[in-house]
Amino acid sequence: MKKESLRDYLPAAGRDWLLPLYDPFVKLLGFDRIREIFFARSGIKNGQRILDIGSGTGTLLIHIKRLYPDIEAVGIDPDANALRQAVRKSERAGYSIRFDRGYSDNLPYTDTYFDRALSSYVFHHIGAVEKTGMLKEIRRVLKPGGVFHMLDIDFSKENNKQSNGWQEDNSGPRVVELLKKSGFTGVEIAGEYRTFFTDLVHYRGEKL
Repeated sequence: MKKESLRDYLPAAGRDWLLPLYDPFVKLLGFDRIREIFFARSGIKNGQRILDIGSGTGTLLIHIKRLYPDIEAVGIDPDANALRQAVRKSERAGYSIRFDRGYSDNLPYTDTYFDRALSSYVFHHIGAVEKTGMLKEIRRVLKPGGVFHMLDIDFSKENNKQSNGWQEDNSGPRVVELLKKSGFTGVEIAGEYRTFFTDLVHYRGEKL
């Protein structure tokens, strides 16, 4: 298991004091509905090991565990406050889900451990170097035949507004290119979705 000191990160809600509003805000924007569609297309089955990168308050993993109780569910996020909320939510629901504190480009898991890796609304928050590190780490921890599914904002769409330089890497073609350069095969855009505020893309890549 790799270890590192904690570094700066963007909290799940942008500010720690906004965390109690995070889940209702995400639902209000329609992101929960799209995330459920994204999950439904991820090919998860009972008995698999599932990793959620940037798991936040645990909403996606709790939803998956409700439908597939025999999966091994693991979430990782740098936000300790969000993780505490995720643990509380999963315990109230009666689900066994492991939540770890850490970063997407330095995953504390052994090689070839997971069947599926998921990430939603995370990629646009990190810089170019971390993006590359994240994709390589995800490929490392996936089993041969494992699949990575990612849902994120496409900043090349007119419905979206760039606010940070690194978000130029969040155009559909650029993300596909990064996935391929990181060693994923069968890379494709598996779905495109629009909310009132933004355009979202579902990317898919396999590890041979």
